[in-house]
Amino acid sequence: MPTLNISIREFSKLRGFLENETLKKLGIILKKKKWRKNHNIFFLSHKNWFWELTVSTHWNIEKTSATLAIKPMSIDPILWDIMDLSENHKAPLSFRANGAFICSSLPIDNFIIEDSEKNAEVVSLAIYSWVVDSFDEYCNHITESTFSSKVEAHENQRERGAYAISLITSLISEGNIEKARKYAQAYESSDLVSISKMTNSDGKSFHYHALKWLS
Repeated sequence: MPTLNISIREFSKLRGFLENETLKKLGIILKKKKWRKNHNIFFLSHKNWFWELTVSTHWNIEKTSATLAIKPMSIDPILWDIMDLSENHKAPLSFRANGAFICSSLPIDNFIIEDSEKNAEVVSLAIYSWVVDSFDEYCNHITESTFSSKVEAHENQRERGAYAISLITSLISEGNIEKARKYAQAYESSDLVSISKMTNSDGKSFHYHALKWLS
């Protein structure tokens, strides 16, 4: 909430300034680690994994949050093949973070900083330190289990099927075709429910096209 003796309008103006400056400064220091920036999303391709960092400056409270997410580089091309979107193969790397037809990255870590009376340099350095540590930690353990098993275990997937498309494409990528087929059939028949919806120009769902492609 706005602090005392300041209007909501002025508070929002200050939050907007902090957001712009934080993203700018974070972009400069993350560039040294080969991260690239698109609006409030930073992204990196490293050892066949797509890494995605989303930074959000809250406009109603003095907090800034960041989420680190991952997905295999292999699963978006599988999606594009299934949905007959060959032109997407030529899209820039940033498309994998905010394109219309992409597999969702899986959140693996979160960070929140109370930014009251903190400037953009302090906030950006705090996020930078966190993401570098998290990146190094997850890089050391990322191959200990399959990506599909990570997706299956995620709370939002178990409860809402939020990553159903990423799950099926990752199973295909891992060579687990029969399990991918079973999931696609379950979602297409509504035996399983997913909040992740995607249809082609013909109005048919991703799961319909996945079954057709798998056959």
